[in-house]
Amino acid sequence: MKIEVKETKDNKLLGREEYFLKIEHTNEETPSKDKLAKKFAAENDLDPEKIELEGIQTAYGSGISKVKAKVHEEKVRDLSENEEDSEDEEEEEE
Repeated sequence: MKIEVKETKDNKLLGREEYFLKIEHTNEETPSKDKLAKKFAAENDLDPEKIELEGIQTAYGSGISKVKAKVHEEKVRDLSENEEDSEDEEEEEE
């Protein structure tokens, strides 16, 4: 998966930076918001708990997605809760 920043906008009124991203995931499924947030954070030296992703849009069969990422000054989510929820869902599917 390759992440390319297409545009950046500083939104001081709401205390965040906004990124418009192009995600290339050829021969892979569309990445989850958690996976994408963690990778984007790692590549840009950011805290993944401060990242909020808005709708991943993928054209059918293209392997290319667009997403808007908001990086807040304050923590907006707790990753440990999301990981526990996803583990519970996986157990239910089995």
